[in-house]
This record gives sequence, structure tokens and C-alpha cells, in this order.
Amino acid sequence: MRHFRCIVILLTACYALSAQSSTGTLTGIITDPSSANLPDVALALTNEETGLTERSTSNPQGEYTFPLLQPGRYRLTVEAKGFRPYTRTEIALESARVSRLDITMQLGQVSEAIEVKGSAPLLESESSTVGQLIEHKTVMDMPLTGRRVGELLALQGGSLFITGDVIRPRVAIAGGRADQQQWMIDGVNASNISLEVPQALFNPPVEAVQEIRLQANAYSAEYGNSSSGVVAMTTRSGTNELHGAAYGILP
Repeated sequence: MRHFRCIVILLTACYALSAQSSTGTLTGIITDPSSANLPDVALALTNEETGLTERSTSNPQGEYTFPLLQPGRYRLTVEAKGFRPYTRTEIALESARVSRLDITMQLGQVSEAIEVKGSAPLLESESSTVGQLIEHKTVMDMPLTGRRVGELLALQGGSLFITGDVIRPRVAIAGGRADQQQWMIDGVNASNISLEVPQALFNPPVEAVQEIRLQANAYSAEYGNSSSGVVAMTTRSGTNELHGAAYGILP
């Protein structure tokens, strides 16, 4: 029984690590007007599409982190005693990216509030990875043969699209060999493990994909099965509204 328990714990830890490639992270430091770090500050991060809320508090150094977040738009609310509540909406979090948002709280009453909208995009200062994000609008609007997302790899700077079909697109990224990308779907290896080569085993349709993160150089050590880039896809998840799609191909 002891051996069985150890195996279960190990498998759980491995699954959590593998899922990081399809999720986003929001982190930062909370300070007061004098730039002193604020500990024990309450934070609430809400997905604007699903209404799901994650809660956290800043540590003694004023740092906070929301890991393993589904890609999408979020609303962050920060509250601390003696300071005005802070709210920021339309925070875009992306797959396989750590975004930083540092916050300076302003002195004031709880009845007063600060709300930030339409501000500059968040900085990606936590990683030196060279790559590109293909957002959902691009995935849906680009005219693709067979409506499969593999052709979108040609949008990556320094990539050369050779050929492709419904099953396996061939592309060379950053001077690497074709058929040498590691493909990930929702954090799970989607490469052709039957042939033990890092090439696409499944090329999803556009309706199933939320966004794609292409990584060409300096990507994390967790991607250890690639010599020519990483393709991390995130599938679409449900929202609080009913959606549908239809398409047709005219002769």
C-alpha cells in the first residue's frame, strides 16, 4: 500500500507540471505610494467569460501569483485596509506565458475605488523565450485549406512552411529540420509517439482551438523533445453564453 500511494503522488505531480504549457500565469508585486511592499493584501481574479474566481493574498514581500490559468480575459480586484480598492479589467492572459502586473495602491477610504480599463498590454519579463502567439481571432479568420490550424505555423517569423495536409503539416522553424517540432495540446504531448519522432500526430480543426503559442528559441527545459520549436495549442472551453459555428465550401 505504501508503494501505491507514492506512485499516485508522483503521477499527480507530473500531470500538474505538464499542464503548465497550456495555461497562463499572472504575477506581480503590490506596493504603497512610497514603494514599500504590502503583505497580506487580498486579491480576486475573475474570468470575464466564465465568472470563475480565483483568490489569493500577497506574501510578506508583497508578491502574488495566480498560476495555471485558462487563457482568456480576466478582472483583477485588490483590497487592503486603509487603501482604495483597485480593479483592473480586460487583462488578457495567454497560453504558456507568465505575465507581470505590478500594482501601486493609493491611500483612501474603502468607499473610494480605482478602476483601470484599456491600459497597455502586460509585460512578459519572466522569460527569454522567442516565439509568437496566434490569437483566436486569427485562428478563425485566416483562410486555411481544410480548416486545419497546422498551416498557421507559417506565420511564425523565421519559419518555412513546406507542405501540409489534414494529418501532418511539415514546417521548419528557426533553421531547424522539418518534422521536428514538439506538439502539445492542452499540456499533453500530441507528437507522433508511435514513430518516436517530434512531428504532429493530429492537426486540429480551427473550431476546436482557442490559441496557439509557437516557441522558436530559448524555451523552457520542460520541452525536451524538440530541436526545431514547440507548438503549444489550447482548445476552446465553455463560457456562460451559448455559441455555435457553421461553414460551407463552395465549388
